[in-house]
Amino acid sequence: MDQTAKKGEQLVVIDDDAGICAIVQRHLRDAAWQVACFTNELEGLAYLASHEPDILLVDIRMPRIDGDQILEELAAGNRLAPSTRVLVSSSVLPPRAIWQSFEKFAATFISKDIVASKEEFLAVLCARRY
Repeated sequence: MDQTAKKGEQLVVIDDDAGICAIVQRHLRDAAWQVACFTNELEGLAYLASHEPDILLVDIRMPRIDGDQILEELAAGNRLAPSTRVLVSSSVLPPRAIWQSFEKFAATFISKDIVASKEEFLAVLCARRY
């Protein structure tokens, strides 16, 4: 499977763990992805007000705003492009109630163990939605 991005494909990461952002940037350094990482949820939301990434990777649990709240806010303001693929991450499987809120965004759950593995992470990113 080709694990390079199409020209100009962008991934936005919103995760309060700076280590995850560093891992993602390291994984994608040579794969032609444009990566924007935010450890501050509010800065990530502000960025998404004027950018439409191909993929949004958002952490489920963060200190100020949880991932489901970020997606709700983006949806309420029609700020999430229909073509944006949503990945939600966590180190533990989310409770069913939280997971149900992600289903309306056709979100894919990805564990942080997979994010940490370059091969597995690239395989998830490059899997086509349709």
